[in-house]
Amino acid sequence: MTVHHLLCHGSGLGHWEDYPNIDLYQPLPGGEFIEILGQRSLCCRPGHAFRYSSPGYVLLARIVERVGELPYREFLQQSLFLPLGMDRTFVGTPDVRTDIARGHDGAKLTSSYELDTVGMGAGDAWSTVSDLLRWDEALRNGDVLSADSRAAMFHKHIDCGERLPETGYGYGWCLGPLVDRPARWHDGDNAGFKAMNAWFPGLDLHCAVLSNQEATDVEAMRKVLEKILASIPD
Repeated sequence: MTVHHLLCHGSGLGHWEDYPNIDLYQPLPGGEFIEILGQRSLCCRPGHAFRYSSPGYVLLARIVERVGELPYREFLQQSLFLPLGMDRTFVGTPDVRTDIARGHDGAKLTSSYELDTVGMGAGDAWSTVSDLLRWDEALRNGDVLSADSRAAMFHKHIDCGERLPETGYGYGWCLGPLVDRPARWHDGDNAGFKAMNAWFPGLDLHCAVLSNQEATDVEAMRKVLEKILASIPD
């Protein structure tokens, strides 16, 4: 299993439902986290199939800490968010911050997952639409990562399978048709939140949606995109 396999969800590790001993709302030291992952056989040999795995991205965040010799949240803050002017973006538990949206499940407030150990690197980012678009612009303009790294990020390394036909996975991006247009995109969720970031390179169009409502319908996001794209001439 390599970093490449982890980045493109081809490691053979499962998703959260495959590890019932992990409580997403409780802290879990790194050694115990890895031990739990090791108690279950891989879903497949690394590199042989796509299997979406947030636990794999937690391992990537721990690798960043080892290599960067800083806590994950500090590394991202110093290396990415501050240099790019993303001053409303951070990762991990908000602590005493009050300038954040609270997650909802219908009309009820809901608690977020634990984000400093269990969710680190996987659904732990807090941001705004404008900061998220700034991130896309930084990737487009070459303000972050080398040209080779960006090319690897947007290369289809593995087929996503029947659930997402004609779509491959790069490094952190789905690459394939979205509302019948070539796109780079990703949706996501946490307890009380839904999100989507879509980039249509051929149109130089970006669309970011952030919701603090767990009931937000992802298909409704797609319908909004359809209306926007229908208004753009071919």
